[in-house]
Amino acid sequence: LCETILLMAGLQKVKPSFLTLCMTAFFNLSNHAQVENHIIGSNGYDFGNAIVVDSLGYVYITGTTGAPAGFAPGSRFFGTPGNNDVFISKYDNTFTRHIKTVFIGSSLDDEGLSLALSNDGKTLYISGTTKNPADFGPSRVIIGNTGDKDVFIARLDAGLDSLYQITILASPEKDEGHEVAVGYDGSVFLTGQAGNDNFICTSCPQKIEYGDSDGNVEAFVSRLTPDLVHLKTTLLTSDAEDEAYAIAFDHNHYVYITGRTKNYDDFACNKEYYGGQPLFKVGYSAFVARLTYDLQCRKTGILASDIVSDVIRDVVIDDQGYVYVGGLTESPGTFPKSPKYYHGTTGGTADGFIVKLNNSLNNHIATAMLSSTDKDKVYSLSLDGNGHIVAAGYTMNRGNFGDNRTIMGNTGDEDVFIAILDNSLASMVKTYIIGSNQTDIYYSVFVDAKGHIHATGETADWQTYGDDRVVTGTTGSSREIFITTVRATNPAGLCHTPQPIYTSRITPASARLNWAAPSSTTRVEIRGKPLANASWRYLHALPAPPYRQVNGLQNQVTYIWQIRSLCDGWTDTSAWSPPDTFTAKCQPPDTLW
Repeated sequence: LCETILLMAGLQKVKPSFLTLCMTAFFNLSNHAQVENHIIGSNGYDFGNAIVVDSLGYVYITGTTGAPAGFAPGSRFFGTPGNNDVFISKYDNTFTRHIKTVFIGSSLDDEGLSLALSNDGKTLYISGTTKNPADFGPSRVIIGNTGDKDVFIARLDAGLDSLYQITILASPEKDEGHEVAVGYDGSVFLTGQAGNDNFICTSCPQKIEYGDSDGNVEAFVSRLTPDLVHLKTTLLTSDAEDEAYAIAFDHNHYVYITGRTKNYDDFACNKEYYGGQPLFKVGYSAFVARLTYDLQCRKTGILASDIVSDVIRDVVIDDQGYVYVGGLTESPGTFPKSPKYYHGTTGGTADGFIVKLNNSLNNHIATAMLSSTDKDKVYSLSLDGNGHIVAAGYTMNRGNFGDNRTIMGNTGDEDVFIAILDNSLASMVKTYIIGSNQTDIYYSVFVDAKGHIHATGETADWQTYGDDRVVTGTTGSSREIFITTVRATNPAGLCHTPQPIYTSRITPASARLNWAAPSSTTRVEIRGKPLANASWRYLHALPAPPYRQVNGLQNQVTYIWQIRSLCDGWTDTSAWSPPDTFTAKCQPPDTLW
Protein backbone atom coordinates (compact mmCIF):
# COMPACT_ATOMS: atom_id res chain seq x y z
CA LEU A 1 0.00 0.00 0.00
CA CYS A 2 1.25 3.45 -0.85
CA GLU A 3 0.18 4.61 2.64
CA THR A 4 2.69 2.21 4.15
CA ILE A 5 5.43 3.15 1.69
CA LEU A 6 4.67 6.81 2.38
CA LEU A 7 5.32 6.40 6.07
CA MET A 8 8.44 4.30 5.73
CA ALA A 9 9.99 6.10 2.79
CA GLY A 10 9.87 9.43 4.52
CA LEU A 11 11.89 7.90 7.33
CA GLN A 12 14.47 6.20 5.16
CA LYS A 13 17.03 8.88 4.79
CA VAL A 14 17.82 12.49 5.35
CA LYS A 15 17.47 13.36 1.67
CA PRO A 16 13.98 12.14 0.63
CA SER A 17 10.73 13.82 1.65
CA PHE A 18 7.61 11.80 2.54
CA LEU A 19 5.81 12.36 -0.77
CA THR A 20 8.85 11.99 -2.97
CA LEU A 21 9.63 8.40 -2.04
CA CYS A 22 6.01 7.32 -2.11
CA MET A 23 6.11 8.21 -5.80
CA THR A 24 9.61 6.83 -6.31
CA ALA A 25 8.58 3.41 -5.07
CA PHE A 26 6.97 2.57 -8.40
CA PHE A 27 9.94 3.19 -10.69
CA ASN A 28 12.59 0.76 -11.84
CA LEU A 29 16.17 1.97 -12.09
CA SER A 30 17.50 -0.95 -14.10
CA ASN A 31 17.25 0.93 -17.41
CA HIS A 32 18.45 4.47 -18.00
CA ALA A 33 19.30 6.32 -21.16
CA GLN A 34 20.25 9.98 -21.27
CA VAL A 35 23.08 11.25 -19.05
CA GLU A 36 23.21 15.02 -18.57
CA ASN A 37 26.01 17.10 -17.05
CA HIS A 38 25.55 20.62 -15.71
CA ILE A 39 28.43 22.81 -14.52
CA ILE A 40 27.85 25.64 -12.02
CA GLY A 41 30.79 27.92 -11.40
CA SER A 42 32.30 31.24 -10.39
CA ASN A 43 35.74 32.83 -10.43
CA GLY A 44 36.46 31.20 -7.07
CA TYR A 45 36.52 27.64 -5.79
CA ASP A 46 33.06 26.02 -5.80
CA PHE A 47 31.89 22.73 -4.26
CA GLY A 48 28.52 20.98 -4.49
CA ASN A 49 28.05 18.99 -1.28
CA ALA A 50 24.39 17.94 -1.11
CA ILE A 51 21.37 17.59 -3.40
CA VAL A 52 17.66 16.84 -2.80
CA VAL A 53 14.59 16.89 -5.03
CA ASP A 54 11.08 17.75 -3.80
CA SER A 55 7.82 16.04 -4.75
CA LEU A 56 7.25 18.54 -7.58
CA GLY A 57 10.65 17.81 -9.12
CA TYR A 58 12.46 20.99 -8.06
CA VAL A 59 16.15 20.40 -7.33
CA TYR A 60 17.95 22.00 -4.36
CA ILE A 61 21.75 22.07 -4.06
CA THR A 62 23.99 23.41 -1.32
CA GLY A 63 27.73 23.80 -1.00
CA THR A 64 30.40 26.50 -1.01
CA THR A 65 31.37 29.23 -3.44
CA GLY A 66 34.43 31.45 -3.39
CA ALA A 67 32.85 34.20 -5.51
CA PRO A 68 29.09 34.74 -5.05
CA ALA A 69 28.94 37.66 -7.50
CA GLY A 70 30.01 35.46 -10.41
CA PHE A 71 28.18 32.38 -9.18
CA ALA A 72 24.64 33.76 -9.41
CA PRO A 73 24.50 37.52 -10.08
CA GLY A 74 21.67 39.43 -8.44
CA SER A 75 20.96 36.79 -5.81
CA ARG A 76 20.20 37.64 -2.20
CA PHE A 77 22.91 37.48 0.48
CA PHE A 78 22.09 36.82 4.14
CA GLY A 79 24.91 37.94 6.42
CA THR A 80 28.43 39.17 5.70
CA PRO A 81 30.40 38.11 2.58
CA GLY A 82 33.71 36.41 3.32
CA ASN A 83 36.33 34.22 1.68
CA ASN A 84 33.95 31.30 1.06
CA ASP A 85 30.20 31.40 1.52
CA VAL A 86 27.29 28.96 1.69
CA PHE A 87 25.00 28.83 -1.34
CA ILE A 88 21.57 27.27 -1.79
CA SER A 89 20.31 27.00 -5.38
CA LYS A 90 16.95 25.87 -6.73
CA TYR A 91 16.44 24.57 -10.30
CA ASP A 92 13.69 22.92 -12.27
CA ASN A 93 14.15 19.20 -12.88
CA THR A 94 15.63 19.68 -16.37
CA PHE A 95 18.07 22.38 -15.17
CA THR A 96 16.86 24.61 -17.99
CA ARG A 97 15.51 27.14 -15.48
CA HIS A 98 17.41 28.56 -12.52
CA ILE A 99 14.70 29.43 -9.98
CA LYS A 100 16.75 31.21 -7.32
CA THR A 101 20.05 31.23 -5.42
CA VAL A 102 20.68 32.67 -1.96
CA PHE A 103 23.89 32.93 0.04
CA ILE A 104 24.57 32.77 3.78
CA GLY A 105 27.93 33.93 5.01
CA SER A 106 30.27 35.41 7.59
CA SER A 107 33.40 37.50 7.20
CA LEU A 108 35.51 34.32 7.19
CA ASP A 109 34.99 30.82 5.68
CA ASP A 110 31.65 29.00 5.66
CA GLU A 111 30.50 25.73 4.08
CA GLY A 112 27.08 24.22 3.34
CA LEU A 113 27.32 20.45 3.84
CA SER A 114 23.77 19.08 3.89
CA LEU A 115 20.13 19.96 3.31
CA ALA A 116 16.73 18.41 4.01
CA LEU A 117 13.11 19.31 3.30
CA SER A 118 10.38 19.35 5.92
CA ASN A 119 7.75 16.65 5.61
CA ASP A 120 5.27 19.04 3.97
CA GLY A 121 7.95 20.29 1.55
CA LYS A 122 7.51 23.93 2.60
CA THR A 123 10.68 24.39 4.66
CA LEU A 124 14.34 23.78 3.82
CA TYR A 125 17.02 23.07 6.44
CA ILE A 126 20.72 23.65 5.71
CA SER A 127 23.63 22.52 7.89
CA GLY A 128 27.35 23.11 7.72
CA THR A 129 30.19 25.00 9.35
CA THR A 130 31.17 28.61 9.93
CA LYS A 131 34.49 30.06 11.09
CA ASN A 132 32.88 33.24 12.41
CA PRO A 133 29.51 32.64 14.05
CA ALA A 134 29.47 36.21 15.41
CA ASP A 135 28.47 37.60 11.98
CA PHE A 136 27.17 34.50 10.22
CA GLY A 137 23.81 35.40 8.72
CA PRO A 138 21.72 38.41 9.73
CA SER A 139 21.06 37.00 13.24
CA ARG A 140 21.62 33.78 15.11
CA VAL A 141 21.19 31.89 18.39
CA ILE A 142 24.48 30.50 19.74
CA ILE A 143 24.49 27.47 22.05
CA GLY A 144 27.88 26.81 23.69
CA ASN A 145 31.23 28.59 23.54
CA THR A 146 32.49 29.22 20.01
CA GLY A 147 35.86 28.03 18.74
CA ASP A 148 37.91 27.59 15.57
CA LYS A 149 34.92 26.31 13.57
CA ASP A 150 31.29 25.83 14.64
CA VAL A 151 28.18 24.02 13.45
CA PHE A 152 25.25 25.94 11.99
CA ILE A 153 21.76 24.92 10.99
CA ALA A 154 19.54 27.33 9.07
CA ARG A 155 15.80 27.28 8.29
CA LEU A 156 14.48 28.83 5.06
CA ASP A 157 11.23 28.63 3.14
CA ALA A 158 11.36 26.28 0.14
CA GLY A 159 10.95 29.22 -2.22
CA LEU A 160 14.24 30.68 -0.83
CA ASP A 161 12.55 34.00 -0.12
CA SER A 162 12.99 34.09 3.67
CA LEU A 163 15.64 33.03 6.16
CA TYR A 164 13.71 32.29 9.36
CA GLN A 165 16.32 31.12 11.83
CA ILE A 166 19.98 30.21 12.35
CA THR A 167 21.14 28.14 15.32
CA ILE A 168 24.85 27.70 16.11
CA LEU A 169 26.02 24.64 18.07
CA ALA A 170 29.53 25.20 19.39
CA SER A 171 32.50 24.07 21.45
CA PRO A 172 35.83 25.88 22.04
CA GLU A 173 37.44 23.65 19.38
CA LYS A 174 36.64 22.63 15.77
CA ASP A 175 33.06 21.42 15.14
CA GLU A 176 31.40 20.29 11.90
CA GLY A 177 27.73 19.67 11.07
CA HIS A 178 27.79 16.92 8.44
CA GLU A 179 24.17 15.94 7.87
CA VAL A 180 20.68 17.18 8.74
CA ALA A 181 17.47 15.11 8.76
CA VAL A 182 13.78 15.63 9.51
CA GLY A 183 11.94 13.06 11.63
CA TYR A 184 8.36 11.85 11.41
CA ASP A 185 7.03 14.59 13.75
CA GLY A 186 9.02 17.43 12.15
CA SER A 187 11.89 17.32 14.66
CA VAL A 188 15.22 18.28 13.10
CA PHE A 189 18.25 16.06 13.70
CA LEU A 190 21.87 17.00 13.03
CA THR A 191 24.99 14.85 13.22
CA GLY A 192 28.69 15.57 12.88
CA GLN A 193 31.91 16.16 14.77
CA ALA A 194 32.26 17.97 18.09
CA GLY A 195 35.67 19.43 18.84
CA ASN A 196 35.54 18.23 22.46
CA ASP A 197 33.08 17.14 25.12
CA ASN A 198 32.29 20.75 26.03
CA PHE A 199 30.11 20.86 22.91
CA ILE A 200 27.03 23.07 23.57
CA CYS A 201 27.82 23.09 27.32
CA THR A 202 30.29 21.76 29.90
CA SER A 203 27.61 19.79 31.70
CA CYS A 204 23.86 20.23 31.25
CA PRO A 205 20.65 18.13 31.28
CA GLN A 206 20.33 18.52 27.50
CA LYS A 207 23.52 16.52 26.83
CA ILE A 208 24.41 12.86 27.42
CA GLU A 209 27.57 10.86 26.58
CA TYR A 210 28.03 7.20 25.68
CA GLY A 211 31.56 5.78 25.72
CA ASP A 212 34.88 6.53 27.39
CA SER A 213 35.60 10.16 26.56
CA ASP A 214 38.95 11.88 26.93
CA GLY A 215 37.48 15.22 25.83
CA ASN A 216 38.91 14.88 22.34
CA VAL A 217 37.06 14.95 18.99
CA GLU A 218 33.64 13.28 19.46
CA ALA A 219 30.75 12.17 17.25
CA PHE A 220 27.49 13.95 18.06
CA VAL A 221 23.80 13.91 17.17
CA SER A 222 21.44 16.70 18.19
CA ARG A 223 17.66 16.99 18.12
CA LEU A 224 15.92 20.35 17.65
CA THR A 225 12.34 21.52 17.24
CA PRO A 226 11.12 22.47 13.72
CA ASP A 227 11.96 26.12 14.51
CA LEU A 228 15.47 25.08 15.66
CA VAL A 229 15.18 25.24 19.44
CA HIS A 230 17.75 22.80 20.84
CA LEU A 231 16.24 19.84 22.74
CA LYS A 232 19.02 17.31 23.29
CA THR A 233 22.53 16.31 22.18
CA THR A 234 24.14 12.89 22.50
CA LEU A 235 27.90 12.38 22.20
CA LEU A 236 29.20 9.01 20.98
CA THR A 237 32.73 8.88 22.32
CA SER A 238 35.93 6.93 22.92
CA ASP A 239 39.30 7.97 24.35
CA ALA A 240 40.49 8.72 20.80
CA GLU A 241 38.98 10.56 17.81
CA ASP A 242 35.41 9.90 16.66
CA GLU A 243 33.38 11.46 13.82
CA ALA A 244 29.80 11.06 12.55
CA TYR A 245 28.80 11.67 8.92
CA ALA A 246 25.25 10.51 8.24
CA ILE A 247 21.84 9.93 9.78
CA ALA A 248 18.69 7.95 8.91
CA PHE A 249 15.46 6.74 10.55
CA ASP A 250 13.60 3.44 10.46
CA HIS A 251 9.82 2.91 10.51
CA ASN A 252 9.91 2.46 14.31
CA HIS A 253 11.52 5.91 14.62
CA TYR A 254 14.94 4.64 15.68
CA VAL A 255 17.81 6.92 14.69
CA TYR A 256 20.91 5.53 12.94
CA ILE A 257 24.24 7.40 12.98
CA THR A 258 27.31 6.38 10.99
CA GLY A 259 30.95 7.42 10.94
CA ARG A 260 34.30 6.25 12.26
CA THR A 261 36.08 5.79 15.59
CA LYS A 262 39.78 5.46 16.39
CA ASN A 263 39.15 3.23 19.42
CA TYR A 264 36.37 0.73 18.76
CA ASP A 265 36.94 -0.97 22.14
CA ASP A 266 35.48 1.76 24.37
CA PHE A 267 33.30 3.57 21.82
CA ALA A 268 29.58 4.32 22.38
CA CYS A 269 27.37 1.47 23.68
CA ASN A 270 26.50 -2.25 23.41
CA LYS A 271 28.84 -3.15 20.55
CA GLU A 272 28.56 -5.85 17.90
CA TYR A 273 31.80 -6.57 15.98
CA TYR A 274 32.12 -7.47 12.30
CA GLY A 275 35.42 -8.05 10.49
CA GLY A 276 39.00 -7.66 11.71
CA GLN A 277 40.67 -5.68 14.47
CA PRO A 278 42.81 -2.64 13.55
CA LEU A 279 45.89 -1.69 15.54
CA PHE A 280 44.94 0.14 18.73
CA LYS A 281 44.40 3.87 18.03
CA VAL A 282 46.26 3.65 14.70
CA GLY A 283 43.51 3.02 12.18
CA TYR A 284 39.85 4.02 12.21
CA SER A 285 37.00 1.53 12.46
CA ALA A 286 33.65 2.21 10.81
CA PHE A 287 30.56 2.34 13.01
CA VAL A 288 26.77 2.48 12.77
CA ALA A 289 24.89 3.27 15.98
CA ARG A 290 21.18 2.75 16.73
CA LEU A 291 19.52 5.26 19.08
CA THR A 292 15.99 5.89 20.27
CA TYR A 293 14.13 8.92 18.95
CA ASP A 294 15.10 10.81 22.14
CA LEU A 295 18.77 9.87 21.45
CA GLN A 296 19.47 7.10 23.94
CA CYS A 297 22.13 4.75 22.54
CA ARG A 298 20.91 1.16 22.17
CA LYS A 299 23.34 -0.67 19.83
CA THR A 300 26.60 -0.02 17.97
CA GLY A 301 27.83 -2.06 15.04
CA ILE A 302 31.61 -1.93 14.51
CA LEU A 303 32.76 -2.74 10.96
CA ALA A 304 36.51 -3.12 10.89
CA SER A 305 39.45 -4.48 8.94
CA ASP A 306 42.97 -5.29 10.10
CA ILE A 307 45.73 -2.70 10.49
CA VAL A 308 44.36 0.29 8.57
CA SER A 309 41.28 2.54 8.33
CA ASP A 310 37.60 2.18 7.50
CA VAL A 311 34.79 4.73 7.44
CA ILE A 312 31.04 4.72 6.81
CA ARG A 313 29.99 7.85 4.92
CA ASP A 314 26.27 7.22 4.44
CA VAL A 315 23.29 5.12 5.53
CA VAL A 316 19.85 4.32 4.10
CA ILE A 317 17.08 2.06 5.41
CA ASP A 318 14.61 0.27 3.16
CA ASP A 319 10.91 -0.31 3.79
CA GLN A 320 11.66 -3.77 5.25
CA GLY A 321 13.91 -2.19 7.88
CA TYR A 322 17.23 -3.41 6.44
CA VAL A 323 20.13 -1.05 7.03
CA TYR A 324 22.60 -0.29 4.21
CA VAL A 325 25.83 1.58 4.94
CA GLY A 326 28.48 2.71 2.46
CA GLY A 327 32.03 3.94 2.68
CA LEU A 328 35.68 2.94 2.27
CA THR A 329 37.97 0.23 3.62
CA GLU A 330 41.74 0.12 3.25
CA SER A 331 41.90 -3.63 3.90
CA PRO A 332 39.17 -5.30 1.81
CA GLY A 333 40.35 -8.83 2.55
CA THR A 334 39.59 -8.63 6.27
CA PHE A 335 36.53 -6.39 6.01
CA PRO A 336 33.15 -8.00 6.99
CA LYS A 337 32.24 -10.90 4.75
CA SER A 338 30.11 -14.07 4.60
CA PRO A 339 28.73 -13.45 2.09
CA LYS A 340 30.89 -10.89 0.28
CA TYR A 341 30.31 -9.93 -3.36
CA TYR A 342 33.02 -8.29 -5.48
CA HIS A 343 31.99 -5.89 -8.24
CA GLY A 344 35.06 -5.01 -10.27
CA THR A 345 38.70 -6.11 -10.06
CA THR A 346 40.29 -6.67 -6.65
CA GLY A 347 43.79 -5.74 -5.58
CA GLY A 348 43.56 -1.98 -4.99
CA THR A 349 44.78 0.03 -2.03
CA ALA A 350 41.22 0.78 -0.87
CA ASP A 351 37.74 -0.30 -1.95
CA GLY A 352 34.31 1.19 -1.67
CA PHE A 353 31.78 -0.95 0.15
CA ILE A 354 28.10 -1.35 0.88
CA VAL A 355 27.13 -3.49 3.88
CA LYS A 356 23.61 -4.77 4.60
CA LEU A 357 22.64 -5.32 8.25
CA ASN A 358 19.41 -6.17 9.99
CA ASN A 359 17.42 -3.52 11.80
CA SER A 360 18.83 -4.36 15.24
CA LEU A 361 22.45 -4.31 14.00
CA ASN A 362 23.12 -7.79 15.34
CA ASN A 363 23.15 -9.68 12.04
CA HIS A 364 25.39 -9.09 9.02
CA ILE A 365 23.42 -9.94 5.84
CA ALA A 366 25.89 -9.20 3.02
CA THR A 367 28.83 -7.05 1.91
CA ALA A 368 29.43 -5.69 -1.59
CA MET A 369 32.91 -4.47 -2.51
CA LEU A 370 32.95 -1.81 -5.24
CA SER A 371 36.51 -2.18 -6.39
CA SER A 372 39.29 -1.65 -8.91
CA THR A 373 43.04 -2.19 -8.86
CA ASP A 374 43.48 1.28 -7.33
CA LYS A 375 41.59 3.33 -4.71
CA ASP A 376 37.77 3.61 -4.65
CA LYS A 377 35.27 5.16 -2.23
CA VAL A 378 31.49 5.27 -1.72
CA TYR A 379 30.37 8.72 -0.53
CA SER A 380 26.59 8.66 -0.79
CA LEU A 381 23.65 6.22 -1.00
CA SER A 382 20.03 6.51 -2.10
CA LEU A 383 17.07 4.15 -2.63
CA ASP A 384 14.67 3.85 -5.52
CA GLY A 385 11.99 2.19 -3.37
CA ASN A 386 11.83 -0.75 -5.78
CA GLY A 387 14.70 -2.87 -4.55
CA HIS A 388 17.76 -1.01 -5.84
CA ILE A 389 20.58 0.67 -3.94
CA VAL A 390 22.20 3.62 -5.72
CA ALA A 391 25.77 4.48 -4.69
CA ALA A 392 27.93 7.42 -5.75
CA GLY A 393 31.62 8.06 -5.17
CA TYR A 394 34.93 7.97 -7.01
CA THR A 395 37.35 5.47 -8.52
CA MET A 396 41.01 5.84 -9.44
CA ASN A 397 40.87 3.13 -12.10
CA ARG A 398 37.79 3.43 -14.28
CA GLY A 399 38.95 0.63 -16.59
CA ASN A 400 38.28 -2.20 -14.14
CA PHE A 401 35.89 -0.67 -11.59
CA GLY A 402 32.48 -2.23 -11.08
CA ASP A 403 30.30 -4.32 -13.41
CA ASN A 404 28.28 -3.43 -16.52
CA ARG A 405 30.19 -0.19 -17.05
CA THR A 406 29.29 2.77 -19.26
CA ILE A 407 32.25 5.19 -19.39
CA MET A 408 31.96 8.85 -20.39
CA GLY A 409 34.42 11.72 -20.57
CA ASN A 410 38.18 11.69 -20.08
CA THR A 411 40.35 9.81 -17.61
CA GLY A 412 41.80 11.75 -14.69
CA ASP A 413 43.28 11.12 -11.26
CA GLU A 414 39.86 10.31 -9.82
CA ASP A 415 36.66 9.69 -11.81
CA VAL A 416 33.15 9.63 -10.41
CA PHE A 417 30.72 6.71 -10.52
CA ILE A 418 27.04 5.99 -10.03
CA ALA A 419 26.45 2.29 -9.30
CA ILE A 420 23.04 0.58 -9.14
CA LEU A 421 22.81 -2.68 -7.15
CA ASP A 422 19.96 -5.00 -6.25
CA ASN A 423 19.05 -5.16 -2.58
CA SER A 424 20.83 -8.50 -2.06
CA LEU A 425 24.06 -6.68 -3.09
CA ALA A 426 24.92 -9.71 -5.23
CA SER A 427 24.21 -8.01 -8.57
CA MET A 428 25.43 -4.67 -9.90
CA VAL A 429 22.75 -3.74 -12.43
CA LYS A 430 24.65 -0.83 -13.97
CA THR A 431 27.67 1.40 -13.41
CA TYR A 432 28.10 4.87 -14.91
CA ILE A 433 31.66 6.27 -14.77
CA ILE A 434 32.24 9.91 -15.73
CA GLY A 435 35.52 11.81 -15.69
CA SER A 436 37.65 14.75 -16.75
CA ASN A 437 41.38 15.17 -17.23
CA GLN A 438 41.73 16.00 -13.52
CA THR A 439 40.06 15.02 -10.22
CA ASP A 440 36.29 14.56 -9.89
CA ILE A 441 34.35 13.51 -6.75
CA TYR A 442 30.68 12.86 -6.06
CA TYR A 443 29.52 13.89 -2.57
CA SER A 444 25.76 13.37 -2.78
CA VAL A 445 23.23 11.33 -4.79
CA PHE A 446 19.41 11.47 -4.83
CA VAL A 447 16.76 9.52 -6.75
CA ASP A 448 13.75 11.69 -7.57
CA ALA A 449 10.07 10.85 -7.98
CA LYS A 450 10.44 9.94 -11.66
CA GLY A 451 13.34 7.58 -11.08
CA HIS A 452 15.94 10.07 -12.35
CA ILE A 453 19.28 9.94 -10.50
CA HIS A 454 20.92 13.26 -9.57
CA ALA A 455 24.46 13.50 -8.16
CA THR A 456 26.59 16.51 -7.29
CA GLY A 457 30.21 17.12 -6.40
CA GLU A 458 33.29 18.90 -7.72
CA THR A 459 35.42 18.75 -10.83
CA ALA A 460 38.92 20.17 -11.32
CA ASP A 461 38.48 20.40 -15.12
CA TRP A 462 34.93 21.32 -16.15
CA GLN A 463 35.91 21.66 -19.83
CA THR A 464 36.62 17.91 -20.17
CA TYR A 465 34.07 16.57 -17.68
CA GLY A 466 31.73 14.05 -19.32
CA ASP A 467 30.88 13.76 -22.99
CA ASP A 468 29.04 17.11 -23.00
CA ARG A 469 27.96 19.70 -20.47
CA VAL A 470 25.83 22.81 -19.93
CA VAL A 471 27.53 25.64 -18.04
CA THR A 472 25.80 28.09 -15.66
CA GLY A 473 27.58 31.00 -14.00
CA THR A 474 31.13 32.23 -14.54
CA THR A 475 33.77 29.50 -14.77
CA GLY A 476 37.44 30.15 -14.29
CA SER A 477 38.72 28.48 -11.12
CA SER A 478 40.23 25.04 -10.70
CA ARG A 479 37.17 23.75 -8.80
CA GLU A 480 33.63 23.92 -10.18
CA ILE A 481 30.36 22.25 -9.18
CA PHE A 482 28.78 19.62 -11.37
CA ILE A 483 25.39 17.95 -11.32
CA THR A 484 25.06 14.71 -13.26
CA THR A 485 21.55 13.46 -14.01
CA VAL A 486 20.92 9.94 -15.30
CA ARG A 487 17.46 10.05 -16.83
CA ALA A 488 15.11 7.08 -16.61
CA THR A 489 14.15 5.67 -20.01
CA ASN A 490 10.42 6.38 -19.91
CA PRO A 491 9.28 8.71 -22.72
CA ALA A 492 6.98 11.32 -21.19
CA GLY A 493 3.34 11.34 -22.20
CA LEU A 494 3.13 7.81 -23.69
CA CYS A 495 1.56 6.18 -20.64
CA HIS A 496 -2.22 6.35 -21.06
CA THR A 497 -4.98 6.25 -18.46
CA PRO A 498 -7.21 3.12 -18.31
CA GLN A 499 -10.77 4.09 -19.22
CA PRO A 500 -13.65 3.71 -19.04
CA ILE A 501 -13.90 2.41 -15.48
CA TYR A 502 -17.01 1.10 -13.72
CA THR A 503 -18.09 -0.98 -10.73
CA SER A 504 -20.13 -4.20 -10.86
CA ARG A 505 -21.18 -7.15 -8.67
CA ILE A 506 -21.78 -4.86 -5.70
CA THR A 507 -22.75 -6.50 -2.39
CA PRO A 508 -22.85 -5.19 1.20
CA ALA A 509 -19.22 -6.34 1.66
CA SER A 510 -17.59 -6.52 -1.80
CA ALA A 511 -17.47 -5.14 -5.33
CA ARG A 512 -15.69 -5.71 -8.64
CA LEU A 513 -13.65 -2.78 -10.07
CA ASN A 514 -13.45 -2.88 -13.88
CA TRP A 515 -11.32 -1.03 -16.43
CA ALA A 516 -10.03 -1.06 -19.99
CA ALA A 517 -6.23 -0.96 -20.02
CA PRO A 518 -4.17 0.54 -22.91
CA SER A 519 -1.55 -1.68 -24.54
CA SER A 520 1.32 0.33 -22.97
CA THR A 521 0.21 -0.56 -19.43
CA THR A 522 2.60 -2.83 -17.46
CA ARG A 523 0.55 -2.80 -14.26
CA VAL A 524 -2.28 -0.71 -12.84
CA GLU A 525 -2.41 1.20 -9.58
CA ILE A 526 -5.80 1.58 -7.91
CA ARG A 527 -6.65 3.93 -5.09
CA GLY A 528 -9.92 3.98 -3.18
CA LYS A 529 -11.55 5.12 0.06
CA PRO A 530 -14.88 5.75 1.73
CA LEU A 531 -16.15 8.98 0.20
CA ALA A 532 -16.14 10.72 3.59
CA ASN A 533 -12.51 9.77 4.41
CA ALA A 534 -9.43 11.88 3.70
CA SER A 535 -6.87 9.08 3.21
CA TRP A 536 -6.63 6.81 0.15
CA ARG A 537 -5.79 3.11 0.19
CA TYR A 538 -3.63 1.81 -2.68
CA LEU A 539 -3.22 -1.56 -4.43
CA HIS A 540 -1.62 -2.92 -7.61
CA ALA A 541 -2.78 -5.43 -10.21
CA LEU A 542 -1.90 -6.79 -13.63
CA PRO A 543 -3.78 -5.10 -16.48
CA ALA A 544 -5.45 -8.42 -17.39
CA PRO A 545 -7.90 -9.66 -16.43
CA PRO A 546 -9.30 -6.12 -16.48
CA TYR A 547 -10.93 -6.20 -13.07
CA ARG A 548 -10.17 -6.55 -9.37
CA GLN A 549 -12.44 -7.92 -6.64
CA VAL A 550 -12.32 -5.91 -3.40
CA ASN A 551 -13.64 -7.32 -0.14
CA GLY A 552 -14.10 -6.15 3.42
CA LEU A 553 -16.39 -3.24 2.54
CA GLN A 554 -18.95 -1.84 4.99
CA ASN A 555 -22.66 -2.01 4.26
CA GLN A 556 -24.33 1.30 3.27
CA VAL A 557 -20.98 3.11 2.90
CA THR A 558 -20.32 5.01 -0.33
CA TYR A 559 -16.85 4.47 -1.85
CA ILE A 560 -14.82 6.36 -4.46
CA TRP A 561 -11.99 4.88 -6.56
CA GLN A 562 -9.59 5.80 -9.40
CA ILE A 563 -7.00 3.97 -11.48
CA ARG A 564 -3.84 4.81 -13.42
CA SER A 565 -1.35 2.94 -15.60
CA LEU A 566 2.22 2.02 -14.71
CA CYS A 567 4.23 1.72 -17.94
CA ASP A 568 7.69 0.80 -19.24
CA GLY A 569 8.70 -1.37 -16.30
CA TRP A 570 7.00 1.08 -13.87
CA THR A 571 9.24 3.97 -14.94
CA ASP A 572 6.26 6.09 -16.04
CA THR A 573 2.73 6.70 -14.82
CA SER A 574 -0.42 8.01 -16.47
CA ALA A 575 -2.79 10.56 -15.00
CA TRP A 576 -5.44 9.28 -12.62
CA SER A 577 -8.76 8.33 -14.22
CA PRO A 578 -11.95 10.24 -13.50
CA PRO A 579 -13.40 8.85 -10.25
CA ASP A 580 -16.15 6.27 -9.98
CA THR A 581 -18.42 5.95 -6.91
CA PHE A 582 -20.64 3.18 -5.60
CA THR A 583 -22.45 2.26 -2.38
CA ALA A 584 -21.91 -1.14 -0.78
CA LYS A 585 -25.38 -2.57 -0.16
CA CYS A 586 -27.75 -5.34 -1.01
CA GLN A 587 -28.81 -4.88 -4.63
CA PRO A 588 -32.28 -5.61 -6.07
CA PRO A 589 -32.61 -8.37 -8.64
CA ASP A 590 -31.59 -7.11 -12.07
CA THR A 591 -33.52 -9.71 -14.10
CA LEU A 592 -37.01 -11.18 -13.82
CA TRP A 593 -38.13 -14.28 -15.69
